[in-house]
Amino acid sequence: MTDSRRFSESALRAFVEAIVEGLGASRRVAQVVAASLIEADRRGVHTHGLIRLGSYCSEARAGRIVVDAVPSVEREYGAVAAMDGHGAFGAVTGTVSMDEAIARAEQHGVGFVTARGCNHFGAAAFYSLRAVERGLIGIVATSTPAVMAPWGGAEARLGNNPLSVAAPTPEGTPPFVLDFAQSTVSRGRIKLAELGGEAIPAGWAIDAGGLPTTDPVAALAGALLPFGGYKGYGLALAVEVLTGVLAGGELGPALINASLTGAASSGSATRVGTVGSVYVAIDPGPLLGREEFATRIARLTELVKGTPPAPGFDEVLIPGELEARAAADACARGIALEASTVALLEELGAAESVPFPGTFAYAADTDVVP
Repeated sequence: MTDSRRFSESALRAFVEAIVEGLGASRRVAQVVAASLIEADRRGVHTHGLIRLGSYCSEARAGRIVVDAVPSVEREYGAVAAMDGHGAFGAVTGTVSMDEAIARAEQHGVGFVTARGCNHFGAAAFYSLRAVERGLIGIVATSTPAVMAPWGGAEARLGNNPLSVAAPTPEGTPPFVLDFAQSTVSRGRIKLAELGGEAIPAGWAIDAGGLPTTDPVAALAGALLPFGGYKGYGLALAVEVLTGVLAGGELGPALINASLTGAASSGSATRVGTVGSVYVAIDPGPLLGREEFATRIARLTELVKGTPPAPGFDEVLIPGELEARAAADACARGIALEASTVALLEELGAAESVPFPGTFAYAADTDVVP
């Protein structure tokens, strides 16, 4: 990370909680929102970290996030349940829904929970890892407003619809954590490039006219491109079936993106609304036995990581391994934030009358704000 500064997790947590409580949220809601954002930055997923706080504040001030909403179960039958988030913070609905899936998995062997009335919930891995903490496999997906062009399309008509799968591994090894959107990159990554005054690689996005672009400003006014061409497009559409259709969320093509990345327009976008999400927890115990599962996933990891590295690579990594290393580094040295992100948070803190920790002394990348 270039031009970064480091801060203690506790200082950042106190800042976020004060901001969210200032919006009228309860202490518990503020803690959940802070945890989701800070965990993303701690794991090095900065596109879904504290840089999102300003957009959350704007959405709450506009009434699109209902700060005191309490998600509830609408329907349930054995291992399955349908939740309504009632417009709560995405982190709140995501946490409640994943915990509901976990509880049903511990009773039935599997828990499958859908949620409508959802808002942006940050990094999907934050929720799939909650299942791993209980020895379960976690699967999480969400729809998004239309920010991605379908394969062969010239404008945004589909969300990039993130998907995360996480699984427990033997003690002492990082869990398997896959978490990715179906676009080549997220709009958050392009926003970071815009803030840093950097060009983006070709193949990331198209402009408003449907032409390829390396200009982040033009890209934010246009649409993302799916990774892997038609494969990423197909996977995004499959997630839309589960989250937009099955969960009852408003379909991505009908939603206007109002997050920090700017308003992406599409031919069908007519309103700002809520998205859908799905949460699955699976207990390996009834299927294989938890010990046997741990043995087999350790063997799989060993086989993959034992692959001779290709030219230009030092090692073969398992999904989630880099993020686990980043989290360990953050625990030891503080959470690193880009200077551009710090500037935005300082501005937000001034507007909300909550001093950002950056107002205290820091000198070098290795400094940690107390």
